[in-house]
Amino acid sequence: MNNNKVCGCFNVAVDDIIEAKSKGCKSVKEIINKTKATKACGRCKVKAEITILKVLLNRLYIK
Repeated sequence: MNNNKVCGCFNVAVDDIIEAKSKGCKSVKEIINKTKATKACGRCKVKAEITILKVLLNRLYIK
């Protein structure tokens, strides 16, 4: 379980990104649309997109 926040405005955690992928999202844009990460103030845009890419590429190492 990884509750690290990626987007504070919409309270999106890494687990939400993983769940979106498991439900069929296959691109950064699809996951952003599903989770709403980066859709408010935009301060998390870089961190969110990198995290989403890591999840999509199975490169997220959760400790």
